[in-house]
Amino acid sequence: MSILLPSASFTPSKYSWKRLKEFRENKVANARFRHDIVQNQVKSNYINEFNRVRSILDNHVLKDADMDRLTNRMSELRALFERAHL
Repeated sequence: MSILLPSASFTPSKYSWKRLKEFRENKVANARFRHDIVQNQVKSNYINEFNRVRSILDNHVLKDADMDRLTNRMSELRALFERAHL
């Protein structure tokens, strides 16, 4: 991993402190936006998996071992929902 050093052309006098503050705020806002998108994706994935498992269990076309495994996974997903307030 390489360390990026500021170029020689970058000096605080080149940018105003107000502009540097805006750069930092934009960086934080972008990170927060990406975090929210990833969280929404994770939430959607869990909900989709929960719905898929529920659908499979409702159709009863599985062996007992598979049914037990899916029932356990459904319990795990419910626990995740409660913990994450999904």
